[in-house]
Amino acid sequence: MFPEQKPDKLTIINELVKKGDFKKALAEVEVFEREHSSLSLGKQIELKLLKLKIFEHEEKFQEMLKLTEELLNNTQSISDSLSLLDALFYKAKALNRLGELGKGLAYLKMAEKIIAKGLNVPKNDLYFRKAAILFEKGFVFEQEEELKSSLENYLQSQSLRREINDLPGLAESNTKIAELYLRLGDIVRALIIFKQSLEMFQELNDEVNIAYIYNEIGKIYLWKGDYGPALENCLQSLAIAEEIPNEEVIVKALHSLSTIYLRLGEFDRAFSFLNRSLSLTQEKNLTLDYALTMCLLTNILIIKGQIAEAMNTLEKAETIFNHSNYKMGQFVVYRLKGILAYHKGDFKTSRDLLMKSFTELDAQKDYKDYNETLFRLIILALEENRIAEAKSYLDSLQKNIDRKSNQITLLQSQLASALILKKSNNKEILAKARKILTEIVKSEIVDYHLKSIAYFNLVEVLLKESQSARNEQLFPEINRLIAKHFQRAQEIDSKLEIVENIWLKANAALLQYNVKEAQLLFEEGENLSEETGLQRLGLKFTRAITVLKNNLPEQPLSTTLENDHALNQTEKDFESEIVKMIDKQTIKIEKIQKEEPVLLIIVYEGGVTVFSKKFSSKEMIDEMFVGGFLTAIDAFMHQTFATRGSIEKIQHQEYTLLLKIENPLLFCYVYKGQSFIAVQKLNQLIQRLKNTESLWNVLTKNHGEQINSVDKEGIGQIAEQTFLGNIK
Repeated sequence: MFPEQKPDKLTIINELVKKGDFKKALAEVEVFEREHSSLSLGKQIELKLLKLKIFEHEEKFQEMLKLTEELLNNTQSISDSLSLLDALFYKAKALNRLGELGKGLAYLKMAEKIIAKGLNVPKNDLYFRKAAILFEKGFVFEQEEELKSSLENYLQSQSLRREINDLPGLAESNTKIAELYLRLGDIVRALIIFKQSLEMFQELNDEVNIAYIYNEIGKIYLWKGDYGPALENCLQSLAIAEEIPNEEVIVKALHSLSTIYLRLGEFDRAFSFLNRSLSLTQEKNLTLDYALTMCLLTNILIIKGQIAEAMNTLEKAETIFNHSNYKMGQFVVYRLKGILAYHKGDFKTSRDLLMKSFTELDAQKDYKDYNETLFRLIILALEENRIAEAKSYLDSLQKNIDRKSNQITLLQSQLASALILKKSNNKEILAKARKILTEIVKSEIVDYHLKSIAYFNLVEVLLKESQSARNEQLFPEINRLIAKHFQRAQEIDSKLEIVENIWLKANAALLQYNVKEAQLLFEEGENLSEETGLQRLGLKFTRAITVLKNNLPEQPLSTTLENDHALNQTEKDFESEIVKMIDKQTIKIEKIQKEEPVLLIIVYEGGVTVFSKKFSSKEMIDEMFVGGFLTAIDAFMHQTFATRGSIEKIQHQEYTLLLKIENPLLFCYVYKGQSFIAVQKLNQLIQRLKNTESLWNVLTKNHGEQINSVDKEGIGQIAEQTFLGNIK
């Protein structure tokens, strides 16, 4: 018998790569290179591509770039298009990970041109590479903060990976899609897709990604203000990441846990997690994570009123973000610098910085950070008595509650509403403000800092009411709340809240005719404000001291709380506009709206929109974005519960979406209002198209290519007859 033939060395190395044993594979490659100094050109290329695959997984991007340049500097030596395609892709990925996104995208487009010319390879090999290129384009657009383009590419990569049953790739695409939905504020869809990814990674026994996904799920609950599940998932993430160990996921879990405890007002715990993060990021040279840690630390320092230290800390983060051109980090820095400028009394700079952050986040529809910036703009507008502007920002915030429901945004909206009402001198309006603020103060902690703002402003409202009504019966409650506010300030050692508390005590003393005490308190507050860099409050104390000195003894004493002399609206206008808006928030009786057809979209499998028709010119809808959204729904339906021919109904903002799969097409009819025959209409449309054989063939056999204008018109006429006419 012949001896059993041993597999060649390259086959053995390939097997190690498939098993994920990249360190051993790389060691074997190095041995092979030493033992075979003169290989054939084909074997040399095969070996280099194998090394590139290993470098990719080991994240050795400098080595990866150098090796791709060796390959591509002599493209004539690469005889087959598939090897050239792979070399271009690896070079693009190396450039992207090294921050040269423009160059990386150019190489990805070159790779796409090779695919467009046609490759004689099996379908699975082709789709694997197409999906990888689409995913990498999604990465580039995400880094450039072009979230819609990023989502489109991730969705297309997901569709291809699902078709070839590439579970690791599908889990990777799914995770990125969920991350973007979270940034876009669609927490329901993000949570569903993250849970799908978790199941996939558990099936793959991928501990690193399991830990990562647990933290992402925890962040969703954190954003919702649901801290029990948030803690549970983030602690699970930390435990798994520490056992592996994986430093990057450990840091992410530490960030999440510090934010949870910051929201709960447990500052010592928040600090302990951040200190761990600082040590780890410095030790492992995780530069961006270090900068993000500094931003979280800045948040705490601002709440504690340590303004100079907060500015120094934030400056370190800003330098790193600017050097790396990390845009999301830059937007966070703009907001934090805007808040610091507000506390320093530099309202113009504060406004410029907050608007810079707001404009960028609004352009990207990044609602996760957008709402926080909106709330800060409301606070600033009220400080400068720009009531109409504050109301406009509040309108936007309230729309995001309807669309992206979570407790934090709801609390911000309620608090902002009360602060706007508080600007009035009308007793009925002040009573409404007091009611909202009292509810926030008595409720469980959703956000410690927001609750502190509510405490301070509730006392100010009571002081105004006491002053205007000459009602001494309010003083026991005022004094109780001031004492509670001071206790909270001491518990977290917040200079900001201590200075605010002095302001409240001084005004309460003044109303109770303790002029000497009030004067001493105002002077104490002025000195402490200057020491801590809280110039905004310092200016208030300085004005109060001036008012007190100029107040003649025979005149009735009043608080130094600001009135509404700078308002452009009359009291009547104020009541009709603001109160109506606030009431609408709590009592909303909507008329039953009849069905109003909005949009029809037909998507070919893989996510390509082949036909779309708007029924209403009033509705501003981006078909490309909705098409991408439908691909995610299509994937969800394939992976979970949907059977062919069934109709699924999804509520999205004020719209209802009806979805039905008729292979290879996904139909979506979007309408507003209520309808008992919308399902019937969608079924009738599909049947009418099937009955028109030429149109049905165009839709089902064009493999996602755009259809011509004549066929579009024919489909459009059938759609109008079906959705705008009567069911027959």
